[in-house]
Amino acid sequence: MFPQYIDSLRSDGIRNWDAKILRKFTIHENVAFVVSCDLLNLTNHTQFSGPNMTVTSSSFGSLSGQSNAGRILQFATRLQF
Repeated sequence: MFPQYIDSLRSDGIRNWDAKILRKFTIHENVAFVVSCDLLNLTNHTQFSGPNMTVTSSSFGSLSGQSNAGRILQFATRLQF
């Protein structure tokens, strides 16, 4: 009897490179203006999800999804006092 699912096969892990750029501008002795940018999944490298493991399916072994999100840029400003 052949199993319906193959559980021992795995897909690659997710490898995202995240970065942050931050610049602080001092306006006065106790007042500062901070500008920052968060770069999530900086390289925008596509990583596919695991293959279809249903043996009886017509799409067995095919990759049909993406396991990570695309590049996300997030900007922020802050006034510290």
